[in-house]
Amino acid sequence: MHNLLSPLKMAFAYPRLVIEIDGKEAVVQIDEKKARVDISLLDDLNAGDYILLHDKLAIQVLDKENALQTIAALDSLNGVQKAR
Repeated sequence: MHNLLSPLKMAFAYPRLVIEIDGKEAVVQIDEKKARVDISLLDDLNAGDYILLHDKLAIQVLDKENALQTIAALDSLNGVQKAR
């Protein structure tokens, strides 16, 4: 049974910029680092595209405007969290 007073555990998906593609994997920018991720669920992906990434699995291609707005909102929330 879930204790209502305990913190909820959630999984998030984050927008990430695709740097290069190699078969069914891509290199994406994660802050100052780069990481290899699985893109096997996506078609027609190009370097320069933004993807929605969940635990090293690309689950959706995002348009640039939506991706950048989401990144800005997440950065803002992160700043609020760090200020606490």
